[in-house]
Amino acid sequence: MEEVMGVCEEIRKKATSNKGNLVSIERLFAPAANNVICRFASGKRTRQDDPDLIEMMEASKDVFLLWSTDLFKMAQMYSMCFSKLCQWFGVKNNVYEVSEKLNKKLHKLAAQGHADKDGSFIERHLYMQEELKDNQTSVFCKRQGMDYLWGGLFDMFLAGNYSQGKAFNKNLLTINISISGTDTTSTFMEWVLIFLMTYPDIQAKVFREIQETLGGREATLQDRSRLPYVNCFIEEVGRVCQMVDLAGAHQVEEDTVFRGFLFPKGTQVFGDMSAVRTEPSYWKDTDEFRPERYLTAGGQFQAEERIAPFGVGKRRCMGEVLARAEAFLFTVGVVQNFEFRQNGETGPPSLLPMSGMIGYPQNYNAVVIPRT
Repeated sequence: MEEVMGVCEEIRKKATSNKGNLVSIERLFAPAANNVICRFASGKRTRQDDPDLIEMMEASKDVFLLWSTDLFKMAQMYSMCFSKLCQWFGVKNNVYEVSEKLNKKLHKLAAQGHADKDGSFIERHLYMQEELKDNQTSVFCKRQGMDYLWGGLFDMFLAGNYSQGKAFNKNLLTINISISGTDTTSTFMEWVLIFLMTYPDIQAKVFREIQETLGGREATLQDRSRLPYVNCFIEEVGRVCQMVDLAGAHQVEEDTVFRGFLFPKGTQVFGDMSAVRTEPSYWKDTDEFRPERYLTAGGQFQAEERIAPFGVGKRRCMGEVLARAEAFLFTVGVVQNFEFRQNGETGPPSLLPMSGMIGYPQNYNAVVIPRT
């Protein structure tokens, strides 16, 4: 809850100091989401106004926006040589430049740890590496141990492997370590604010349920079953926001024919989750934002497996539990403390995402009214 309160304090500070209570939603939750990951990995947190953290968050967004429909940008993601050429010719925000910047910050984070079998993720790993440094069969042995640390962090920070070669993987790996668990959560929360403003009646229902159930106290994870409409709202945002359209990469284990197309053994495939979430024959009113669709006859929340924001199968995102917990606590926290209204001067926020690997919402200055 410390990070939730930190976000609320930052929003309150901006709302009360800016003319018209205007607050930009862009990267509003990124420092807090990053701190959740950093504390899990290293046991440490950083200030919300830390310049290194802000620089890293800005760089992470640049990387994800590079992965867009622009062929010039896509070429950088598949070729570090091309990205290096872009750097030489002065192209701004190229993949090589950003990955090197994030690489340095990640190593700085890891260097702060020490071997401790009961410590943070990094400290436990360093302890095992010291214990098994001479065991040639162990993944913790010498240099292999450090490679395993980066790989373990990579998995822990909710990332997938998009590499086409070892050199590329080394750079993209460090990017995913520091940002995948941050950008997904913080961007989702930006979409939460977008939909709260777009549907004020639904925002009122969410607030009413929170007030009737919790009163003035802060939420805990034990309250999730007591706030079914809040969960329904979060689930519907996940269906509609188009934040991550492609599921994680899978590989065909044998020659497979699907709808007349041959997929040879070893072919890498990605599931188009946006099509699953908007299939008219299943959803019926697919274009309607309706949280009630997840309520059972008894008024309880029932998750919909077809939304699958974390993928499917045994290789689904390992950060699902943490991400769902963050989404719940952040949503309850901000709705409890503020009312979010549309900016009358600019009109309603856009529901169309920016083109990129992550569907960031268009930046928007919301009118934020602190609740008394």
